[in-house]
Amino acid sequence: DVASVLMKNGACTHIIVAGLLHDTIEDAGKTREDIEAKFGARVAELVVGASEPEHLKSKDSKQSWEDRKSHTIKKIAEAGYELKLLSLADKLSNLRDIRNDLVSQGEQFWKIMNRGRTEQEWYYRSMLESFSNNERIVKTRAYKQFKELVEQVFI
Repeated sequence: DVASVLMKNGACTHIIVAGLLHDTIEDAGKTREDIEAKFGARVAELVVGASEPEHLKSKDSKQSWEDRKSHTIKKIAEAGYELKLLSLADKLSNLRDIRNDLVSQGEQFWKIMNRGRTEQEWYYRSMLESFSNNERIVKTRAYKQFKELVEQVFI
């Protein structure tokens, strides 16, 4: 879904490839070096940029969900266009899944999340703000869809 969003929003090939691979470091145990060897430095840089740093997500870390999400919010607020677009596509995809789960499961859905509605609303509204400081991003269809979905899910 992330790669599809990127294609529909005119992303370059290396951003689309990064969209396909965006969770491979966090979820598949791949390294930056693995990705760079097969897909090049630009793709690897974006995938790393879209991933939470290892020191924040390790089991030994004392970082809370809120600390990790605050790091992401700040990082994306300061990011360039390509990483912002990749992150926007990822968050749009995630929020679409949340909306669909809410439709099928109702409010009990929030009980299976790491954090409930209030915390998720803080995160997604903060991400919306992080995306909004880039005029090119604000003009994308993905941004407009994300903004509308934030309002729908968190009424």
